[in-house]
Amino acid sequence: SDNGFLQAMRQAGQPWAVSSLAQAAGEAALKECEYVDAVRQLVMEERPWMCRQLEEMGLWVIPGEANFLLFCCPVKLVQPLRKVGILLRSCANYHGLDENWYRTAVRTHEENIRLIEAIREVLRG
Repeated sequence: SDNGFLQAMRQAGQPWAVSSLAQAAGEAALKECEYVDAVRQLVMEERPWMCRQLEEMGLWVIPGEANFLLFCCPVKLVQPLRKVGILLRSCANYHGLDENWYRTAVRTHEENIRLIEAIREVLRG
C-alpha cells in the first residue's frame, strides 16, 4: 500500500529532506549571525571607551550606538594621521558640518588604542 511505502521511506531517510545547498546556506547564515553578534558586542564595549578617550582630550563626540563615531576636533587630523598609516574620514562635505568634523569606525581595542594615541600626539603638537 502507499501508506506502507511512505512509512518505509520515512524510516530510511532523515526526518526532513535538506539539500546540500540549503545546508550550506544555513551554515553560512549561522556564521553571519555569529559575526553580527560579535561585531555588536565589540561596538557595545569599544564605542563608550572611545567616546571617553576623545572627550578626555576635550573633543566633542555625538552620542549614538552605531559602529562609528562622529566627533569634532579644532585641529586638522586627516593628514597627520595618514602619515602614520591611519585613515580618518573628514566630514567637511557633509551637509551642516565643516572641516572640524570627523568620522571613524569602531574597531578592535588594539586599533582603537592606536587611533586614540595618534590623535593625542597630533593634539600635543
